[in-house]
Amino acid sequence: MCSVQGWIASGISSLKLRTERERPLPLTPPVGPDNVVLAHDDLAILPQSLLIRHISPDHHVVLDENRNVRRISSAAFAATSGDPDYGMSVDVNQLLAEQALPAGHVVPQGMGAVSLIVADLRGKGLRVGSDPTPTNEFHGQVWGVKQATRKAVHRLVKGWVVPLSGVALL
Repeated sequence: MCSVQGWIASGISSLKLRTERERPLPLTPPVGPDNVVLAHDDLAILPQSLLIRHISPDHHVVLDENRNVRRISSAAFAATSGDPDYGMSVDVNQLLAEQALPAGHVVPQGMGAVSLIVADLRGKGLRVGSDPTPTNEFHGQVWGVKQATRKAVHRLVKGWVVPLSGVALL
């Protein structure tokens, strides 16, 4: 979004673009009557922002016998069991970065983590929003991750944030 009036008023000699984010972070997600965060797509989370998905070596890694390699399973991109909006937990790197924290800051010891780009997920029709928890203010959700969507989300992985030794991204 361009703020030409702000540019003119400030007398800046070159046009500067404002970010898409119009409100400060941390975000205040909508909540329902039971005080549970509602599924939403928060455009304050910028399209180029990274989302961090934790990878459990015990539950999300499989041996691919065709390629003879350990790799991340598409099950790593499943929605939380029982979530009616099919929300997949992530950390919002934009929130971490605004506090000058590294992307892997809240990844538990012994876990791995991979990155996804917000625009890629929205391009698949998924919604991205914040969903802070009492123990993780950087927590968010990607809503709409149904069984058929997991492989597509897996293919969108951009790289490791916290690598797991001997595990391929594939």
